[in-house]
Amino acid sequence: MLGLVPGMPILPFAALSLGAGYLAFRAARKLSQPEVTVTDLVAGGGGEVEESEEPISQALAIDDVKIELGYGLLHL
Repeated sequence: MLGLVPGMPILPFAALSLGAGYLAFRAARKLSQPEVTVTDLVAGGGGEVEESEEPISQALAIDDVKIELGYGLLHL
């Protein structure tokens, strides 16, 4: 759309839009393809793989937040 504005160069914007469109097309195509895992190949694709859940303590882990101020910034 920017290439259609009078005075703006059309070729660079057209090249950028074509490149972005191509990357979006490839990403969408990659997401639509099913993943084949090693366990599927070994098991013949018919076996159910049991997913293990992570412990709740690990999921609820909270990172400490620390603020260090210099002496000149204490009044802020």
